Amino acid sequence: MVDQTSQFYAILTNVGAAKQANADALGIAWKITQMGVGDANGSDPTPNATQTSLINEWRRAPLNQLKVDDKNSAIIIAEQVIPADVGGKWIREIALYDADGDMVAVANCAPTYKPLLSQGSGRTQVVRMNLVVSSASNVQLKIDPAVVLATREWVTEELARQDFKHSVVAATTANIALTGLQTVDGVALTAGARVLVKNQTAAKDNGLYLVAGGAWTRCSDADSSAKVTPGMLVLVERGTVNAESVWQLVTDAPITLGVTALAYEMVFGRTGVASGTYRSVTVDTYGRVIAATNPTTVAGYGLTDVYTKTQVDQALALKAPLASPALTGVPTAPTAVAGTNTAQLANTAFVQAAIAALVASSPGALDTLNELAAALGNDPNFATTVTNALALKAPLASPVFTGAPRGPTPAQFYADTSLATTEFVQRALGNYRFSVFNISANRVLTADDLGSTLATNTASNITLTLPNVADIAGGGAFHIYNQGAGTTTIAPATGGGSIRAGNGNLATLEVLPGDTVTLVRIPGDGVWYALHGSAAIRYSGALKAAVWTTQLQFDSSKALATTEFVQRALGNLRGVINITDSLSLTAAHMGAQLVGAAELAGKTITLPPIASVGVGALIHFSSGANPSPLTIKAYGAELIAPGAGAGYTVNSFEMASLDSVVLVNVGTGWRMVGGSQMNKHSGQFLANLGVNGYQKLPSGLIRQWGCILAPTGGSSAAIDIVFPVQFPNACLNVVGSIGIWTSDYDAVAIHRSCRQALSIGMPLKNGVDAQVFIDNNVQSMRVVYWEATGN
Repeated sequence: MVDQTSQFYAILTNVGAAKQANADALGIAWKITQMGVGDANGSDPTPNATQTSLINEWRRAPLNQLKVDDKNSAIIIAEQVIPADVGGKWIREIALYDADGDMVAVANCAPTYKPLLSQGSGRTQVVRMNLVVSSASNVQLKIDPAVVLATREWVTEELARQDFKHSVVAATTANIALTGLQTVDGVALTAGARVLVKNQTAAKDNGLYLVAGGAWTRCSDADSSAKVTPGMLVLVERGTVNAESVWQLVTDAPITLGVTALAYEMVFGRTGVASGTYRSVTVDTYGRVIAATNPTTVAGYGLTDVYTKTQVDQALALKAPLASPALTGVPTAPTAVAGTNTAQLANTAFVQAAIAALVASSPGALDTLNELAAALGNDPNFATTVTNALALKAPLASPVFTGAPRGPTPAQFYADTSLATTEFVQRALGNYRFSVFNISANRVLTADDLGSTLATNTASNITLTLPNVADIAGGGAFHIYNQGAGTTTIAPATGGGSIRAGNGNLATLEVLPGDTVTLVRIPGDGVWYALHGSAAIRYSGALKAAVWTTQLQFDSSKALATTEFVQRALGNLRGVINITDSLSLTAAHMGAQLVGAAELAGKTITLPPIASVGVGALIHFSSGANPSPLTIKAYGAELIAPGAGAGYTVNSFEMASLDSVVLVNVGTGWRMVGGSQMNKHSGQFLANLGVNGYQKLPSGLIRQWGCILAPTGGSSAAIDIVFPVQFPNACLNVVGSIGIWTSDYDAVAIHRSCRQALSIGMPLKNGVDAQVFIDNNVQSMRVVYWEATGN
């Protein structure tokens, strides 16, 4: 009779216990496939480990669900759904069968009647068994989807995991208190209303909520990490700002609800732009118009290749009108052909030519003004014409020139009473008179090159030979710029002077790619002086106390190295950077001590691409007091090599609380060079801490252990012990023990009287043979525990 003292439980049968032990010892998957139910012929059964069948089984069918309990990994949950059209029986006993058809577990339950539809009370019955096992790691959690019946609970949970959620009444527009009845986006909320909360200061609190008079709770379809997935969509029904809009969760996986910051963006909906026709619009990443204007100016359209009205007016103001123009400055015009007699403008050149032609054609006999006047037809304006012509000539004594008089340029270093042209003055002042570019071969410089910029442009090394100083007056200068990839060597003429930079004479001076130098001949001295340019500075020693720009961290050129660059190259850390959230590192983090805060629990630090930081880049990282592991991950598919051995590469690894690691870019990946992680992942401490496991030590010593069940029913049995891993060299020692395989050893007196013995043979690298001897109670299960040591 079932009453309040009755006990209901599930146990492994002897067959089931033996199969699980072998599965754990040998790593063989154990498949549980079917469930049977029975009525026990109306009795109140008690599960017995020796059972091989139910007392009265009336249904056996494939499992609907087989999983490990979320809260206890040692509990396996098996479930079967009995359809509404099957029944008319009592359920008092339950059994589980494996793929071989053996009953591996048995349970009793409170009597439950499963009615038929014809009885007017048909229902779908879910039968569930919670089975405690020593380890669920080798139980294959696999069912046949062709025979699965979905329970309402399962369907509800699966729907809750979908990306598209039930619509909400309103969505927030600012941070709110998640409690009480309130108005959100112009909507007065009532208890039970669904709300999209997306603007919280602490973004981890964003999500879907149910309104309540007290504290709000998360909606049932978004109240766990599995239900809140990247890309989740939700429709907003009402609101002044957000009505008829759809919002999407844009936070990437992994997401831990209540920990990960959740960000929502509008997929479509109102943007605040009124309907109408616009000439200029702004479009967001979803293709929506979020701003629109009707500009009326060129600047409003952002055009830069057209003139504005003001600019056109200013340009026209500088032009002369076609009718009666009033010219300013010194206007010029084309010189008309001699003898032209039209309305064409006559410039001064035409007038001078006309006068010269007139004088040249005068008769030689005319020697008086009267005769000239008569020859000219007694022109009454002749005197005025001559006077005007003479006014255009300069006197020989103290002439005052107008306009832009021109003359020949004296030689560069001329020093007498000759008139100096502007060209002569520019040269004398040192301004470059012209430039010679793209010199790509050896060249002997001459006086004609003085005052010029000489630019070399070649990948080969070339030599520029200076002229003899005796041929150059004081003040002569060459300006040289190397814009090629080769080295330009400056050499003095043979026996014709030397080159000096600072206080020392040079046999030659090298102008490296990108260098400049100015060489000057000083009067009274037979030396060319390097006075200006980066090459002159490099030879002069002027940089001994200079402050210079620090080159990039991994620069290996001939650029100057500052003390800061040297400190970095020596490996001294350049500073400390605190990290408080998941982060993708860049070259800016290299060479610094990265310190993780306690908030990094469950977060990921992604290393930069190895090509972006250069070979030899170092990362120093120390994790904080994290309550759960922090993940260090390589970029993309790049690898981290904890050790030098083949096969010891990973894409990511976890750091425990207060752990540390040093990583260096070796060109093909990241190599651990320090920290506890190197020991953990390098292969020196590899381990399998299972029931049958091993531990490798840096010394080469390997410890292995395990257990195996002995067959029942006989007085002796051979045991084949296979080590989890093969010893590379030899197994040095094996020890073992044998005893009763039961958890109630002290409770059952017969177990304490069992006698058994174990004999172990000579071990090999991969295992050892043993013999079990049973003196009495041969049906009681025995277990052999063993431990092996080797290298």
